Amino acid sequence: MQQPSSQHLNRKQRRQHLQPPGTPPPLPAQPATSLSIATIAGVDENHAYEQYFFDEPTRARLLKLMSCYERPLLLCAPSLAVALEDEEAAAGSTSSDYMLLDRDERFAFLRGYREFDLDKPTRLDSFTADVVFCDPPFANFPLRSLRDVIDVLAPPEVPVFLAYNGRREDEVQ
Repeated sequence: MQQPSSQHLNRKQRRQHLQPPGTPPPLPAQPATSLSIATIAGVDENHAYEQYFFDEPTRARLLKLMSCYERPLLLCAPSLAVALEDEEAAAGSTSSDYMLLDRDERFAFLRGYREFDLDKPTRLDSFTADVVFCDPPFANFPLRSLRDVIDVLAPPEVPVFLAYNGRREDEVQ
């Protein structure tokens, strides 16, 4: 039987085809993280999309910082939006004018939620942010492209608070 050309091999066949004879097969794929899945407002994190929620102490500190602004834009930060609305509900108010831009439609129950695709950013005609809080999916989205998205969404003078992995600090700065 004739071997198919390498152009017609599926991924598994190409991988095996490239292995030296006698090489054991590759290990099965492992989860991206060993972290357990957190839940907020009944929504489980989706690690496949690099969705990780801030823990309660971090949310509290960010909410305190957010209180210094009147119109925060929350980009890929649904746990902050949930915390903000929970805090307002506990105080008996809905005074915050915020917007959450996120791909995850499970957060559509939040009053500030707008579905958003990082790959196709559009200007916000109906909302002018005075601060941006961003917790992006770094491994799945290039940092330069994130800068372009933020430039589309907010004027240059608007402060941006960006959650990032400390190992990428030089690249972020």
